[in-house]
Amino acid sequence: MSEPESDFHKSNVNPLHRGLVKEAFVRFLLCFASLPILTSVALGQIDRPTLPDSVNVATADSAAHAVADTSRLFLLHVAPPGAVHQEGQLLNRSFSKFDIPDRIQSTLFDPLHSRFEGYILAGSVPGELGGLSYAAGSPDDIAYNFNGRPLSGPRGKVYDYSLYPIEFLEEAEYLKGGAGILYGGATALTTVNILQPQFDVEGSYLRLIFGKGGAASSRAEGLFARNLSRKTNLSVGFRRLFSDGVYQNQGVDGLNIYTSLLHRYQAGLTLSLTGMVTDVARGANGGLTSESPLSSVSSSVVNDTLVEGLLRHDVTATFRWIPELAGSDESEVSDISSLSRIDGNLYFSHAERSLLVGEREALINGLPRVVQGDMFGVNGTLSKQFGSTKLKAVLRGEIENGREALLHAGLLFTQPIRPTFTIGAGGVVTDKSTANSSALFVEFNASVADSFALRGTGRYVIGDDAEGVSDTLLVLSGEGTAWMGELEGVWKKGETSLHINGWIRRGIQLVSGSRNEYTAFGTAVSGLIPIDFLRVNWQATGTILPDGDQRFPQLAAKGDVYIPLHLLNGALDLDIGTTVAWQSSFLGIEYEPINGRWLYPIEEKVSERQKWALIDLFASARIGTAYLNLTLYNVLDAEYRTVSRYPTTGRALRFGITWTMID
Repeated sequence: MSEPESDFHKSNVNPLHRGLVKEAFVRFLLCFASLPILTSVALGQIDRPTLPDSVNVATADSAAHAVADTSRLFLLHVAPPGAVHQEGQLLNRSFSKFDIPDRIQSTLFDPLHSRFEGYILAGSVPGELGGLSYAAGSPDDIAYNFNGRPLSGPRGKVYDYSLYPIEFLEEAEYLKGGAGILYGGATALTTVNILQPQFDVEGSYLRLIFGKGGAASSRAEGLFARNLSRKTNLSVGFRRLFSDGVYQNQGVDGLNIYTSLLHRYQAGLTLSLTGMVTDVARGANGGLTSESPLSSVSSSVVNDTLVEGLLRHDVTATFRWIPELAGSDESEVSDISSLSRIDGNLYFSHAERSLLVGEREALINGLPRVVQGDMFGVNGTLSKQFGSTKLKAVLRGEIENGREALLHAGLLFTQPIRPTFTIGAGGVVTDKSTANSSALFVEFNASVADSFALRGTGRYVIGDDAEGVSDTLLVLSGEGTAWMGELEGVWKKGETSLHINGWIRRGIQLVSGSRNEYTAFGTAVSGLIPIDFLRVNWQATGTILPDGDQRFPQLAAKGDVYIPLHLLNGALDLDIGTTVAWQSSFLGIEYEPINGRWLYPIEEKVSERQKWALIDLFASARIGTAYLNLTLYNVLDAEYRTVSRYPTTGRALRFGITWTMID
């Protein structure tokens, strides 16, 4: 099936947004350009040590080792501001942007897509809406933080990580168990914590990325950073993401800008100030036509041409303070897990979501569809050791539009019973204008040497956390959690690894105003298996839902089979392989374009069951400091959809190049 091309990028980009972005960009540049000069003059840090002539590297780690004796900025990699993983346990799961340049990655959604233990809800092109569902829950129940502070959309809507550029992160931490609840909230099934880019080798950094893919999508991305001294770093980045909507009303036109100033004031105290601008317009109901049965109200507006405009300004001040390190030599410290630590954020976000038809706001039921909010927040976390007992505490306050307040507080106590066995207990309370929720939770952690770890977590949610949302058929729908139990284990030996996760969840569902509860079970198994010269990276997910509930497939599996080759004395690394994905029949979750929420499918809208298999062929090469990527996507030319209304069809050739330099 083929869809006609559209003039998406000509007709559906709000010029008002473009003007705001240009104005914001100028303000950010003026602000951040002056900060490093003032800081350096005030602290007398213009001069810096002499460096080696030039170091060109492929990853941050190899760069650090190359000049470790003279210019390593120590401890940033051990305890970056806002990081939660401090103990280095096997069950700590994260990925760095330097772990993924050998695959084509357009946004934060892509590495999450390949590593997430749940179901993937994806649009057809990079930057189009996407979602991740864990434990048969709504994608809205995954929390996203930046340097420990929450990222949320206007009026509490979930942050859209399919718009977040890869280059604007150093690492993304998966927080599960007690940590996920503590930092994400009572109803957060998983929390993803994004850490800002770190540069621990003194010098100038330059990373440039260009990508081209199916549906006429293209991407250009760059990041420049300069260590002004051994204590101060300035970085500036941009990302341009574009697709002209070859698939019916599934175009994307986006711009991202990033700037950051990081300063190590003294041993144990690090400060950072970051600013981000996101401006995107994209199709809000891809695949529908004006004849599609959607709504009897304003169908000509809702169908075909509806465009979602997203605009965000985010400014975040972050500090990390380890009092015991004051006046000490940080280079002698390799483990901070037993040290007291305080992290904090002061942040501001302007978030705006508008529905457009062409360049004008859509009038639905006679009302403009614009939702916006200005939010100020303060966030603090404490990690403190009391003898053998460890305390982690979170306290956060926010106010939006000067009247809607939120207060979040949480505690987690952990106590070792034996050197290899720890128990923990805690609770969180979130009080906000629209809904309140709280939860009590317990967990245990066990380990055997450095090869096996096990964690169990149970939570009980107090209060009705399910929030009803009306869709375009005027049907109220919502999703929540009453209680949940998880058991997670990991085994690793050399390159071989195995990760098993099982869960049981009591869910709350609101449909047409009635409240129902259901029980769902599931498991996810993943691992890496080296077989001679082959590598097999695989994952399988299974879910058992109540009878008649088919919003997710009962079984999904995916994996990479590839051959890693190291040639020319390490100057050339080459990976050649294939990616295979398969999912059993399912209905597909709904994305409601009018209110911007994820809803469960309604039979009147979604009657076709989906079952599909995908096969990709890929090759990637590292030549010096450059990565070249080539992928033939959807070899079988399968038509499928994981999000209702957003079909994907056709083969696509994707190309990407990443180049890194440190001087």
